[in-house]
Amino acid sequence: MKHRYTISLIASLFCIISAGQSMPFMSTGTDIAGLGMGSVSVASNASAFSADGNIAAAALSEKRMEAEAAYSLWQPEVFRHSIPGLGIYYRTGDRVAVGLSGKYLIEKEYGIIGEDGIESNVYSPKEGLLSIGASYRIIDGLAVGAGMKVAFSKIAPNAGSTVFAADIHAIYSIKGVNIAFGVSNIGNKADYGNGKYGIPTMLRTGVAYSIAGFTCNAEADWQFGAGIMASAGAEYSILDIVDIRAGYHYGQNGTVLPTFASVGLGFEFFGVNLDAAYLISAGAMKNTFSVGLGYSF
Repeated sequence: MKHRYTISLIASLFCIISAGQSMPFMSTGTDIAGLGMGSVSVASNASAFSADGNIAAAALSEKRMEAEAAYSLWQPEVFRHSIPGLGIYYRTGDRVAVGLSGKYLIEKEYGIIGEDGIESNVYSPKEGLLSIGASYRIIDGLAVGAGMKVAFSKIAPNAGSTVFAADIHAIYSIKGVNIAFGVSNIGNKADYGNGKYGIPTMLRTGVAYSIAGFTCNAEADWQFGAGIMASAGAEYSILDIVDIRAGYHYGQNGTVLPTFASVGLGFEFFGVNLDAAYLISAGAMKNTFSVGLGYSF
């Protein structure tokens, strides 16, 4: 029996394939602290999710290891995706670091309707991303990193695709200033059986400055074939225990992240950290909420 899909699938497809590009989740924020500052990541200090952001930063980290489990209720007013994630990096010596991160999208079911007009089944789209990377400190303050990604997306019982992509980044840190640039998601196109769609390949650059517990961070990204995104955020750390964050993200129409503001809060004590971020928007990102629990030493 042939099938057609209910209108809820149209909403899912709009999220998955936008402006001729697919798999936007490959470039949506995973680091909870970064989301709280407008989704900055490229010039940030290392985090557990550096393999999904800028793995080069891990080679400059003062910490040996960071790991974090995260959960996001993503775009609850429109799609209500649940996104669990896990990230870790480890410095193997004074110059080398390796990282691994992954996330899985739990999406709403939609109905499948047969030719007789009766709903015969339901289907839940399945999508996920696994990132692995390594970085090397060339000299004091300068590091480069590269990573590989595999992403899969199955939006219907007979419509799925897997893509492979690479990231290349560099970061330079001196006297509290981080300067970073790179390119992410260089890979093959997705093919769901009705044509090929590009993935969100991006040129990225950013700068961050930290002094006396205060950090400001700014980033600009160009998504090939879609447009410009820009983020700016700030964090204030109280006694290295409580972190207060806020930020703003601008996304041109068709880019993977639309415009929103964000606030965040973090706690760290004896190596254990708890982070939360809340996104403020009049659009699809309204009421998106993320939380993460991690450990570092």
